Amino acid sequence: MLRGLNLLSTVKPVHHKKSQLITVPRELVYRTVLDVPSYCRFLPWCNQSAWIDSNEPCDLQAIRGQRLARLSVDFKIFKESYVSKVTFEAHNYIKAVAADSDLFDNLDTVWEFKEQGDSTLIDFYITFNFRRDLYQTISSSLSHMLAKKMLDHFIKECHLRHKSDTFLH
Repeated sequence: MLRGLNLLSTVKPVHHKKSQLITVPRELVYRTVLDVPSYCRFLPWCNQSAWIDSNEPCDLQAIRGQRLARLSVDFKIFKESYVSKVTFEAHNYIKAVAADSDLFDNLDTVWEFKEQGDSTLIDFYITFNFRRDLYQTISSSLSHMLAKKMLDHFIKECHLRHKSDTFLH
């Protein structure tokens, strides 16, 4: 009943925001971020990632949608899995919220995509608060580095996919 309520805790949620312009079409950036099953291939601390509400891939033609994913994280002392509720609007934004997690009190990630000619402006926001104060204290000192690394890996993957798309056409 009082799960997650810790009146003695002084550890605050971590917030990180970053905007970056990349020379990759908006649709490809959107597809890359929405390709949750591939996360385990290019995010170094994600060792499993899958849609759990359906075996079907995401409908990239859908104007709006919502899916459930399971992600497993293996980063130093953090070895946990959690369910993420992913909400999206075609080519504009993707929001992922930890929905069933013993690891996080909250984890909200928002990606917004704005077309800038042949480039895309990515606005990336992440807020998280671990259930365990020890995890939160440790992660607070690393949070900006981890968020930057996560964004860097997504951008690298976007560039790799863009090169592949360019060579295929």
